[in-house]
Amino acid sequence: MSSRAAQVREVRAGVLAYDVVVERRAAAEEDRDRARDELASAQMAHDRAERLRNERIRDLAAALGEWAAGCSQLRLDPGEIADLAERFEAADELVAVARTAAEVRLAGGEQHLAGLREGLVAERAELARERERLDGQSALEPPAPHTRTAARFGRPGIPLWRAVAFRPGIDPAAQAGVEAALEAAGLLDLWLLPDDRFDTGDGDALGAVAPSRPAPGHFETGDGDGLGMVALSRPAPGQSLAHVLSTEVDSPVQADTVLAGIAYGPTAIGVDHPAAVGADGTWRLGPAAGRWAKPEPTYIGATARERARRRRVAELDDRLSELSGRIAECDHLLADLAGDRDTLAAELRRRPGRKPYADAVQGLDAAARKVALLDDLLRTYEQRLRERENEAGRSLRRLAELAAGHALPTSAAALDDLEEALRTAEATGTVWHDRRGDARVARERAEHAAETAREYEELAVRAVERAEEAAAAAIMPAEKLAAVESTAGVEHLRVLEQLRETQTAHQTCRRLIKAINDDVARLNARLGRLWGEVGTAEEKHAAAGRALDAASDRFRRLVAGHLPADAWATPEHPPDSETPAVPGAAAGETPAVLGASGAGTPVVLRASGAGTPVVLGAVQGAAAVQGAVSGG
Repeated sequence: MSSRAAQVREVRAGVLAYDVVVERRAAAEEDRDRARDELASAQMAHDRAERLRNERIRDLAAALGEWAAGCSQLRLDPGEIADLAERFEAADELVAVARTAAEVRLAGGEQHLAGLREGLVAERAELARERERLDGQSALEPPAPHTRTAARFGRPGIPLWRAVAFRPGIDPAAQAGVEAALEAAGLLDLWLLPDDRFDTGDGDALGAVAPSRPAPGHFETGDGDGLGMVALSRPAPGQSLAHVLSTEVDSPVQADTVLAGIAYGPTAIGVDHPAAVGADGTWRLGPAAGRWAKPEPTYIGATARERARRRRVAELDDRLSELSGRIAECDHLLADLAGDRDTLAAELRRRPGRKPYADAVQGLDAAARKVALLDDLLRTYEQRLRERENEAGRSLRRLAELAAGHALPTSAAALDDLEEALRTAEATGTVWHDRRGDARVARERAEHAAETAREYEELAVRAVERAEEAAAAAIMPAEKLAAVESTAGVEHLRVLEQLRETQTAHQTCRRLIKAINDDVARLNARLGRLWGEVGTAEEKHAAAGRALDAASDRFRRLVAGHLPADAWATPEHPPDSETPAVPGAAAGETPAVLGASGAGTPVVLRASGAGTPVVLGAVQGAAAVQGAVSGG
C-alpha cells in the first residue's frame, strides 16, 4: 500500500508540474496579448501626440507673428519671429536683441530728459531766489564781480551807481552808453566813502593795497598799487562825468570829486586822460580800454533802477513760467518714456508662451519612448511564450511516460479517488488498532482497581476485628480496676490512669474504624466509575470492530481490483481462528500488586505499565491499640 501511494504521489507531482508549466504558458500568452494591446494603444497615443504637436507649432507661429506685429516698442519682423517658433534659442536671442535696443533707446531718452530737467530745475531755483530778492529790494543792483572777496555789508559809504543820477536833458542813448562804459570799466560799483574818498574793495578792477592814510585830495582804492588813485586823482581836462551825472540829493556821500576825475566825451578814444568814458559806451582806464553797449540805463537813477527792477521781475516771471513749462514738458516726456517702458514690459509679458508646444513635444517624446519600450517588451514576451510552449511539451511527455510506467491515470480526479481510498484503508486500520489498545488498557485498569478495592476491604475488615479485640481487652482491665479500687490506694490511682488511657485508645480506634469505612466507601464509588469506563471502552471496542469490518470490506473490494497487481503483492487471508481479545498486549506487563510491609508502613499500588506509585493509606491505629492492650 505504501509503495502504491508513493507511485500515486510521484504521478501527482508530475501532474502538478505539468499544471504549473501550463499556467506559466497561459500567463505568458496573457502577457503577450496584453503587450500587444498596450502597444496598439501606445501607437494611437503617439499619433495623437504628433498631431497635437503640429497643431501647437502652427498656433505658436501664428501667435508670435500676431504678437510681433502688435508690438510698438519691440521692433520685430513678424515673419522672421514666426519662422523661429520651433527654434527656441534663436527666437529668444532675436527678442533679446530687440529688447536691448528698446531699453537702450528708452534709457538714452530718459537720461537726456533727466539731465535737461535737472538743469532747468536748477535754473528755475536760481531765478526764483533772484525773484524773491527783487521782491525784497527797492532797487536793482548790478551783479557783483566774482573776484570781489571783501564783504560790503556794514561798511560806511555807498556804491557810485546809487550816489549819482543823470542830469536833466541827457539823451537816453548817451545815458545808456555812459552806464555801459562805467559798468564795463568797473567804475559803476566803485565804493564811495563818507569822507570824500572811494574804495574799490578786494579784487576790484582798480587795484590793491593803498596807503593806510592817503594825502588830502587823494582817493582810497583799497588794495592795489595805486592805479585807481593815479587815474582818478587829477581832474579831467575839458568835460567830465560831472557834466552828465550829479550827486543824488539824498546821497550820504558826495561823488563830485570822482565824477570830475573821469573825462567824458562822445567817445573815450583819443582822450588824453587816464580815466575816460564816452557816450558811445567806450571807456579807458589807464592802459586798459574797451567798449560796451546797453539799450537803456539800468542802475543810475532811481527811475531807471525801478524800471529795470520791474523789467527784470517781468523777465524772471516769464523765464520762470517758461522753465516751469519746459520742466512740465520734461516730466510729460519722462512719463511717456515710463509708459513706453511699461509698454515694453507688457509686450514682453504678452509674448505667446511656448508651454503648450513644449508640453506637446514632451508628450510626443514620452509617447515615442513608450512605443519603443512596449515594442521591446512584446518581443521579450513572444520569446518567453515560445520557451514556455517548448517546456510544456517536454513536461507533457514526461508525465505520459511516468503514468504509463506505473499504470496510473493522468487525471487529477482519478488520482484523488485512488489516494482517498488508500488513505481510508490506512486510517481505518489505524483506528481499529488504536481502539483495541484503548480497550485492553481500560480492562487492565478495571481489573487492577477491583483487586485494589478487594485488598482495601480485607484490610478494613482486619482493622475492625483488631479494634473490637482491643475494646474487649480494655473491658477486662476495667473490671479488674473496679475490684482493685476497693483494696488499694496508690495502686487504685494507677489503675484509674491506665483505664483513662485505655478509654482514649478505644476512642482513637473507633475514629480509625470510621475513617477506614469512609475509605472503603470512596473505593467502592471509584470501582463503580471504573466499571463504567470499562463499559464505555467495550462500546468503543465494538464500534472499532464495526469500523474494522467496513474497512475490511472496502479493502477486499480494492484487493479484488488492480491494486495488488500494481503493487506486485499477493493478499494472504487471515485464519478463521478467533481474534485475541487484546492484540499487541505486552508480555512483560505485571498486574497491580498491593502489599503492606507491616503496621505503620504505607501501602503502594503500581498501575500496570504506568510505573506511577499510588499511595492508598496507612493503618497505624491498630499498632497503638495492640500496644495499649499489651501494656495493660
